[in-house]
Amino acid sequence: MNILTVDDHPTNLKLLRAILEAQDFTVFAANDGVAALEILEREKIDAVISDILMPRMDGYRLCMELRQHAELQNLPIILYTASYTSAADEAFALDLGADKFIRKPASAQVLADVLREVTTQARYRQPRLIRLTQKAEVLKLYSERLVSKLEERNILLTAQTASLTDSQQKLDAIIQSVDGIVWECDAHTFQVTFVSQQAERLLGYACERWIKEENFWVDHIHPEDREQTLNFCIKATAEKKNFELDYRMLAADGRVFWFRDIVTVVLETNRPTKLRGLLVNITERKQAQEEILRINASLEERVQQRTAQLQVANQELAAFSYSVSHDLRSPLNTIHGFGNLLDKEIIASGASERSKHYLDRIRAGTVQMGELIDALLSLALVAQTNLRRDSVDLSAMAQTVLSGYQEREPRRAVQLDIQPGLLVQGDPSLLLQVLANLLGNAWKFSAKQAHSKISFGHEKNRADETLYFVRDNGAGFDMAYSDKLFSPFQRLHSVSEFVGTGIGLAIVHKIIMRHGGKVWAESTPGHGATFYFTLLGDKRRVSR
Repeated sequence: MNILTVDDHPTNLKLLRAILEAQDFTVFAANDGVAALEILEREKIDAVISDILMPRMDGYRLCMELRQHAELQNLPIILYTASYTSAADEAFALDLGADKFIRKPASAQVLADVLREVTTQARYRQPRLIRLTQKAEVLKLYSERLVSKLEERNILLTAQTASLTDSQQKLDAIIQSVDGIVWECDAHTFQVTFVSQQAERLLGYACERWIKEENFWVDHIHPEDREQTLNFCIKATAEKKNFELDYRMLAADGRVFWFRDIVTVVLETNRPTKLRGLLVNITERKQAQEEILRINASLEERVQQRTAQLQVANQELAAFSYSVSHDLRSPLNTIHGFGNLLDKEIIASGASERSKHYLDRIRAGTVQMGELIDALLSLALVAQTNLRRDSVDLSAMAQTVLSGYQEREPRRAVQLDIQPGLLVQGDPSLLLQVLANLLGNAWKFSAKQAHSKISFGHEKNRADETLYFVRDNGAGFDMAYSDKLFSPFQRLHSVSEFVGTGIGLAIVHKIIMRHGGKVWAESTPGHGATFYFTLLGDKRRVSR
């Protein structure tokens, strides 16, 4: 079955063709009534589906022409419209001789059923030729209907025009209020075709110059940025990609402005035709960045100077420490040596016990002084040692330290709890000093308990940070004096209670600080103490 579709919109014709061909109809197409009549003169058509509102000859007029044609008067015609939708429109269409009046859109099944219905009915229908006596009346009705529809369309077009004008005014107001320069240019020549008033207010050039003068935008890019900016724009446009870039522009008064250009590539038939963008003034931001860079450069220079000064100071301190050590050890060795000789003299002469006691005090003093010198040197060496980071098994290291204490005091009852597999990144020798001092203190300050308990392990805080701890059930200390713990020579217990130099925790503090961590303690007098420490960037790895 051959069907003629008539519509001035190509998309509608394509859609109708697809729908009807899927229903096994053969489809011919015309874009108005005149073209339709030409096709009807040369092709055998079984039915016509026509739009109403079309140029040259609309659907109503096409219907009239068919009904006045001797050979085509019984040809089924369906008026298919989205513009004429009232009951009066439908009645008029039927009066003109249309077989059916369908409002767009209709389903494929509806169209197929209607076509089969009207073609079947046409076989048994009497001729419907419009007589001349009726023609004048029909033309009058057609003219009245056409005038009425034109008036409706004029009213609609007037309203749409007013709406577009209002929308354009609103759009212009929005563009002029944007905090930046809105622009448009040709995608190939970069000739500006539109620019907002902000361009004149900010850079001082009249908007007309941007549009009328050739290469205006390009010529006013800063010379140092021009080539790079153009190359970037050409490349991004060719790749059909929207882009952003920063560059400088020269103002009429000689000032230089930094802009961030946010650009959209406009495509037509998948080809770049225009560029639309927004120039955002970022001059203050750039100036702030440059000032920050200047300050950072100055700061970096000062840091290098201070670092050099610190290195010199550390070298001088190291030299001083070794000098002091040598100068102090010489008289101590002398005192110690003559003390041994004097001890022999006292034994040989049978001197009193008091004389022996005095000599023992002198010798003990020299030993303690030697330990203090060694501790001071250790503290100085911590700052001088080059820090290296290796994988360190703290669990194995803690076991080695405590095993040494057990060998020296095999009769002492101590319960040890060491969590296995605590691996960290750090300096092995320095971390060994940390554990030796913390575990040594735990061993020392829990010595007076009947059953000593010493633990080494880890736990997590609320920030998911790994905390390593050494815990004992020893003497503890008053937290009111905790701020003195990590200072050299600050002791919370007398030498008569617990021996020591007062340097160990200061060494621990310095080593942990060098590892980017922190160390602190919690305690209650008589109920033991817990020392915590962290290491920078440590992610605990526990062997299973």
